[in-house]
Amino acid sequence: MEMLRCKTPDMVQKEIAVHLLAYNIIRGHLAQAAVLQDKIPRQLSFRSSVQLICQAAKAIVGLTENS
Repeated sequence: MEMLRCKTPDMVQKEIAVHLLAYNIIRGHLAQAAVLQDKIPRQLSFRSSVQLICQAAKAIVGLTENS
């Protein structure tokens, strides 16, 4: 969320809400993964998780484009 892309205040508010939602979903999944691996959530990298999600999303888009 380095730069907001929307121009109207209403859309900026929605964009921030979506970023917060995504952040909380990722943190929730990190917490679940930590429990499964007998670790504490802070031992898992948020940045690595985001990179993994971005790579997976690109792969899924690539799969749907080739079909």
